[in-house]
Amino acid sequence: MERRIYRIIDADFNRAREALRTIEEFCRFVLDDPALSARAKQMRHHLCAQITAWTPKNFSSIATAKPMSDAPCRSNPHSSAAA
Repeated sequence: MERRIYRIIDADFNRAREALRTIEEFCRFVLDDPALSARAKQMRHHLCAQITAWTPKNFSSIATAKPMSDAPCRSNPHSSAAA
């Protein structure tokens, strides 16, 4: 059970980190606003620091370990790639 929870937290953390990176790049390249870009970067780094402080040292290995029930996806037999 614990591993499943860590996997959810890990996936959502990665989404949040990438969302902040997208905001940072939008502020930098579209708005051309260095202050907003720097703020988004600061928020991303703060998020990373918080998740590191909150999770156990072996969080990454717990979150990324594949349980035996995680079978690889099978290709769709009806797709053109399977032919």
